Amino acid sequence: MKVLALNTFDADGGAARAAVRLSQSLRDVGTDIRLRVLRKTTDLPWAESEAGTLGKLQGLARPLLDTLPLRRYRQRSSQAWSVNWLPYPAVDRAVAEVDLVHLHWLGFGYVSPRQLLRWHKPVVWTLHDMWPVTGGCHYAAGCEGFHHGCGSCPQLGSIQARDISARQFELKAEVMREADVSFVSPSHWMADEARASGLIGDCPVHVIANGLDIDRFQPLDRVMARQAFNLPPERPVILFGALNALGDERKGSHLLLAAIRQLEAEGWPAGQEPAYVVFGASAPANAELAALPIRYVGRLHDDVALALLYSAADVMVVPSLQETFGQTASEAMACGTPVVAFAATGLLDVVAHGETGYLARPYESSDLAAGIRWVLADDERHQALSGQARRRCLQHFDQRLTARAHQSLYQELVAAHKTRTTT
Repeated sequence: MKVLALNTFDADGGAARAAVRLSQSLRDVGTDIRLRVLRKTTDLPWAESEAGTLGKLQGLARPLLDTLPLRRYRQRSSQAWSVNWLPYPAVDRAVAEVDLVHLHWLGFGYVSPRQLLRWHKPVVWTLHDMWPVTGGCHYAAGCEGFHHGCGSCPQLGSIQARDISARQFELKAEVMREADVSFVSPSHWMADEARASGLIGDCPVHVIANGLDIDRFQPLDRVMARQAFNLPPERPVILFGALNALGDERKGSHLLLAAIRQLEAEGWPAGQEPAYVVFGASAPANAELAALPIRYVGRLHDDVALALLYSAADVMVVPSLQETFGQTASEAMACGTPVVAFAATGLLDVVAHGETGYLARPYESSDLAAGIRWVLADDERHQALSGQARRRCLQHFDQRLTARAHQSLYQELVAAHKTRTTT
């Protein structure tokens, strides 16, 4: 059985990291899988993109071309919104050589949904965000238009019932009726959101968590880790991070900053003032942010550096408004670092309240602050949280387990497809 995985990137963003990890772990258990991307930046031998000058031009041009139909919506928000109107014939040629296609994140115009109708292959589509089940937004942010057909899209600033979100919704609904598509959701929350969509019809939704290399993400020597990042050896370290950590409102940095202000106003015991550390962002020009006692370590480009930083921290805060899963939470827990997050969306599947961290009331920065204090307040409890966080990852998020689950699903879908097409 040959499998082709598709993702816009092979390095940038959580979906890319998940797609690469899954592909590698599937190869480790014997699945013949390759990852095809729009823009390749790694040296992975089994990841590929369109070669030569044409491939580079495609990588640069398609994201820009995909925004053309949106330019009439002058009031649209800054949230990610993908149309994917332009087919990519090179992908069709690659699909012709495999038995199953695994779609990951296709934003920025990589592959048009209409192409699925030409493939006549079983398709697995992982819900790294909500885009596969909406008219074009990547996160609905409370809008329920995708339950019945989209239109009058608030993220586009549209008041037209037959806007581009409604038309794209109808196109995807047609694809789901006619193509052989099965969804994989990393969390029960995202699975429920998908099932609520009016476009997926009878397409099944399977819940399989995002996996990670628990041998790479493991507790490392704390003294060494803190020395590597020039962090104080004895004071608490509170960590937050994400791609575009301060620029993406969905990541909740504004709620974390409110919690930090509260914690600083309440004060800390002498000698126990924490070091606040942020990765995925550089020191901001904003004077209000610059006044807070936060250290910025920029973007970390490899898992080794991430595991070292997680191991240096006493608590990881993931204040996201919406997360399909929350890989920074599982990564931190695998390194023995308790997590504080909101009791909402995909993080409910990752963090066990009171056992591996603290789930605050959505979306109360005061309870987020309380959770941070609770994790740090008792050394014996912190040690228990750390051990339980690591064990939860071993039991639920080991990529060898998730690879086997995907491998079984592939085999089932390929066999069922062959039965349907030969009878």
